[in-house]
Amino acid sequence: MSESLREFSTASLKIDGRFSTNTEENFRPELFGAVARIVWPEKPDVRIAIIAGCSPRAAREYLNGKVAPPAIVIAAMFLEITKRH
Repeated sequence: MSESLREFSTASLKIDGRFSTNTEENFRPELFGAVARIVWPEKPDVRIAIIAGCSPRAAREYLNGKVAPPAIVIAAMFLEITKRH
């Protein structure tokens, strides 16, 4: 870990009082599926498959919360949510 990242992590711990690097306990798969279906109401599995470069079946696993989605899908969802219309 770089020195600046270590300092940032320590500062976060001091400010917030808690700090976790365990992404498993922070990830809520049921929320991912719900938000993804709002962001992409029509064929969300196909949209996610195109973004992630996977099959629609694998994308349905992400939507159902059985498998954590790749970071590229989460980033695309954030981008879609924050788009200005």
